[in-house]
Amino acid sequence: MAKVKRRVNQQNILNPNDITAISFNERAGSVKTLPVGPEIVKSSPGGITPIDASASNILLPKGSIIALYNNSSSLAWINMNVAPNALVTPGPSNGIPLQPNNWTYLSLGENDQIRTSSANVLVYIVADETFVQTVNIDSSF
Repeated sequence: MAKVKRRVNQQNILNPNDITAISFNERAGSVKTLPVGPEIVKSSPGGITPIDASASNILLPKGSIIALYNNSSSLAWINMNVAPNALVTPGPSNGIPLQPNNWTYLSLGENDQIRTSSANVLVYIVADETFVQTVNIDSSF
């Protein structure tokens, strides 16, 4: 009977001690973590393009989750409403503040239009399989 030796490509095998050494951050004293963010919907065949909602009201599907990046060093604002109500340019009295150079995630809920205070606010739609459905509730219970 012939003897068969198993051959394994040694380059693809990692020693468990090496994996621990790579994932442990000595300065922090803990294991490294890699946050995995939400999937952004492609808005064009060539890739992902942010939506500019500063010049006019932008209609989006009800219940959409949006990711906003304020790409400036000053505070910006977003206003949400239900169409066809007009949205004014948002500000401290009628908008949600967006931190400078930071991400903000919002759910539109029943709202279906947005407007931002600045073209520096990049708006992306987050991929979500759910949708909002209006349900009539019988109040006779």
